[in-house]
Amino acid sequence: MLSSLLRASRRTACKNPSSSTSLLKSSLSTTPEVLPLISPNAIYVWGSAAKSRLPTLASETSSILSPRKIPISAINDDLGLDDSWSLKHYRVGKADNTGLVFSQNSNTPDEINRVFIYGDEKYNKSQEVTEYMSGENKSSLTADILIEDLVLGPKSFGILGKDKNTEKQKTLSWGYGGDPLNGYGQLGLGVTVQTDGNYNVNLPQEITSLNEDETPLTQLQIASSHAVGLSPNSNEILTVGSGQFGRLGNIDAIDQLYFEPVEMLSTLPNITWTQISVGHAFTLSLADDGTVHGWGKNEANQLGLGGGLSMDVYNMENAPNVIEHFEMNDIHVAQISCGYNHAAALDVNGNVYVWGGKSGFLSPEVVTNLEEKATWIGCGHNFTVVAGESNALYTFSHGGSSGGVKLGCLGHGSASGDRTPMEVVSLDESLISGKVVDVQVGWTGVGVVVGEEE
Repeated sequence: MLSSLLRASRRTACKNPSSSTSLLKSSLSTTPEVLPLISPNAIYVWGSAAKSRLPTLASETSSILSPRKIPISAINDDLGLDDSWSLKHYRVGKADNTGLVFSQNSNTPDEINRVFIYGDEKYNKSQEVTEYMSGENKSSLTADILIEDLVLGPKSFGILGKDKNTEKQKTLSWGYGGDPLNGYGQLGLGVTVQTDGNYNVNLPQEITSLNEDETPLTQLQIASSHAVGLSPNSNEILTVGSGQFGRLGNIDAIDQLYFEPVEMLSTLPNITWTQISVGHAFTLSLADDGTVHGWGKNEANQLGLGGGLSMDVYNMENAPNVIEHFEMNDIHVAQISCGYNHAAALDVNGNVYVWGGKSGFLSPEVVTNLEEKATWIGCGHNFTVVAGESNALYTFSHGGSSGGVKLGCLGHGSASGDRTPMEVVSLDESLISGKVVDVQVGWTGVGVVVGEEE
């Protein structure tokens, strides 16, 4: 299946990559090949489990060093769902959090969804999310919204969906919205929820300003203190939240309480934006011409601009810059991914490039020791996951054993780092034989959904 995705990406030069790390959704073709229907039946997880990454994991387990298989039927049982509910989305967030969306009557006008989140109790209790706020009114999430994506930031959360009655796009957000030290506004809800200290929004709230401005989002990424969205309606990338370190790309380091377009990107001619990805305090965007643009914090060379090794903690770019390495070498990028302070890219020929973090790479460097061509990439805190044509998964770190590496995120049975890509071999045949449904990479954990062909 992964080789099919790669062939599709070469044919179309990545017209439509997804913000999700789903392998099914990451087909870079607007007319992807017809693939066998796959019914998810298990999830393999590894990395941090300290905050109950899935309901079936013991809460006292701090980390999982090798992939552990969890049947989806066991998750259904724990959640009290009968077999009429099927897994629609599985998301691993940028903190110790996990999201699950189940559907009933899938792909019919009568489809309904249920949302469960497990994670940091400080910002979102592990629970089913059943209601949302539309203005001052409390409504049923299950009854009203067809969920198209669930987004998990370190402390804040989002839902992209469609109103079942009007079929209009809706974007919802909730969780942590900022504080005086780190800046306000990353929920995009404006002054109505603004306070002078830490605050949480407990129920999802509709971001009405996006519809008022006719800029509904099809991609949303949430970082530590800012959020980024992509609106195909206006072909704009919009940012919100803390302006510190140039996170918002609009030159002035001031907070934004509402989503505003990155003006310099809007002035570029003949470019269609296809993907966004965020790290801790920086953002990358990908255009359909294969160019990559970045802004925000750059103390670890995470923007790939070729700075020096002596950069200090305040180094930043407060407006978008194109990564010249790809342009100068005629490299057409098909997918991008941001870790905490490093990044990776995949080109249309199946080559992988990494830069930033503790890798020592000031600008993109090709990963030369992969055993096969790549079809997909995902970045964690200080590690990278690569899927190959054979459907194998490879992981490697970027120096040291900190961040996700010390929690076992490489999946190799230890908490030590390794800069050489190594195959995750402890998965059973259902993964190796091409029945991968989805791969999710968070900053401190990895999850792989597998299934049986129908």
